[in-house]
Amino acid sequence: MGFQRFAHPHHAGGAVPHLERDADAGRSLTAPSVSLEGESLWRIRSLPVSPWQTLRAKLELHLVVTLPPALLCAGVLLAVVRAALPMVLLGLLAVALFVVLSAAVGLVLGVLMPSFHWTSETAVIKQSPFCLLAMLLSWGAALALFAGTAALSHRMPPAVSLSLACLLLAGADALALRWLKTKGAARFETT
Repeated sequence: MGFQRFAHPHHAGGAVPHLERDADAGRSLTAPSVSLEGESLWRIRSLPVSPWQTLRAKLELHLVVTLPPALLCAGVLLAVVRAALPMVLLGLLAVALFVVLSAAVGLVLGVLMPSFHWTSETAVIKQSPFCLLAMLLSWGAALALFAGTAALSHRMPPAVSLSLACLLLAGADALALRWLKTKGAARFETT
């Protein structure tokens, strides 16, 4: 019943950001980034940069690699369904906020659960529980946002429910980035 509103061309744009967020949930460059430093972590610490600058660089790498294709795919999908301009703007904002959240959550998990005793770089990425957890948390967040937006579409226009999703994502981004800048940077410095 909640998905019937998305079938109408005027409302179809509301479903598109969720499709792209689901696709982006499987990409996490930040989760294994701390562990991949391995025994050479001392080199980063010897540089004249703060721990937050190092973590921010890891976040920026994730964003540079994953944000442009995510926005391109979402933009193409929104154009195909001929979404209204407000839905296009909100949809692209939602995708960008979700990519930031995905990067931040992956880095939080990487800082909280680093693994420096590995046999190959592949083992860190493919066999680490924190990488799997980061992916599952991202998929769970994407599914929860989609379900919430679909449920709210009965009570309000899709643009309003997508705006609420953007506000929720922005709040989650702010919390995760604040933790990384304060407690995460302190923990990274002592890891």
